[in-house]
Amino acid sequence: MGFPTRHSRAAFGPKFRNAKKLTNPEHDIGDAQFNRLFHQVSGMNLVSAMAYLTAHWDGAAMVLDSHAEAWNPDGSVVSPYDPPVLARSGAGIYSVQYEPQYPDENDELQTIDVQNPRGFLVDYTGAAYIGILKAERTDARTIAVRVYEWQVGTSTDWVLSDRAFWLAWG
Repeated sequence: MGFPTRHSRAAFGPKFRNAKKLTNPEHDIGDAQFNRLFHQVSGMNLVSAMAYLTAHWDGAAMVLDSHAEAWNPDGSVVSPYDPPVLARSGAGIYSVQYEPQYPDENDELQTIDVQNPRGFLVDYTGAAYIGILKAERTDARTIAVRVYEWQVGTSTDWVLSDRAFWLAWG
């Protein structure tokens, strides 16, 4: 599936067993707690998105409202953890592009591979509307986003529209 790696429970090694009886539960961590922790971490790792973002068009430029990536646990926004680049080529037509490589936990650069993008519309205004978002991988690091809004009486009823969106992949 590509970088970052999704670790299964087995990647954390064998299940722990207490080597001796725990004497101080405030300082000692038993096997049950460690095993539950690794079970939860690996489960979350297998079902969570690799990256997400929220963005909108402010009338003059694309605005990245929030973002997080699995390879950037500290939330850095400086190189080599540059945030994705957003572009707009017309009403409701956007692209999201990540850097070709990001460092892994050992600071070795790994090639990114965007898979299974998905998203939905976010309403910052409180206005009522019906819309859909289509997200499509265009290459290993780019996602094409199309936002459509239902407008009764137009030639197709669905028109490209600038709306805020949430996008995730992986």
